Amino acid sequence: RKDDTEFKKILKEAESADAPDCHFWLGFLYHYGRGEIAKDSAKAAGLYERSIEAGNNLSKTYLALLLMDGLGVPKNQARAIALTKESAIAGVSYAQASYAYYLESGIGTAQDASMAYFWSNLAASSGDNEDFGKQRDALAKKIGPNETLRMQALCREWLSSRKEGQAKSENPDLETPVGGSGSGLIY
Repeated sequence: RKDDTEFKKILKEAESADAPDCHFWLGFLYHYGRGEIAKDSAKAAGLYERSIEAGNNLSKTYLALLLMDGLGVPKNQARAIALTKESAIAGVSYAQASYAYYLESGIGTAQDASMAYFWSNLAASSGDNEDFGKQRDALAKKIGPNETLRMQALCREWLSSRKEGQAKSENPDLETPVGGSGSGLIY
């Protein structure tokens, strides 16, 4: 709706209640400053923290943005990366795309174009944002066709194992062999 005054009023009332989804949305409004709610990064961070305590993964993603740049909270790239990765593993497409960006650029983590492709491919498969597909396609060019196929297979395995409830693939970064790619000849 164009007039979301009632929505904001309900969120403000829910701020003192135990309502993690309301804490996230109110935090979001403070994070970006909407309407009569002035931008307040510290207030947003506090609301995101409350929501995280109750298990809201989307709040992890947005708190990580504040932590990465030190907005309203002390800058903490290590925690920002950890929260982004947790949220990505939980299936939040925006977190998957963000984690892919951090892996591609080496911001706060080791640079790894293959795993960046893995996470951007998962984000793109959500269909939530066409930019996720553009990010994935650019990374595919960077890592080449053989590595792209290998990462796509890893994505399928990881998604399949999550559907089947197998804990083995909870963290695909640990399952990716380090080293070269391509074909080999066994003599």
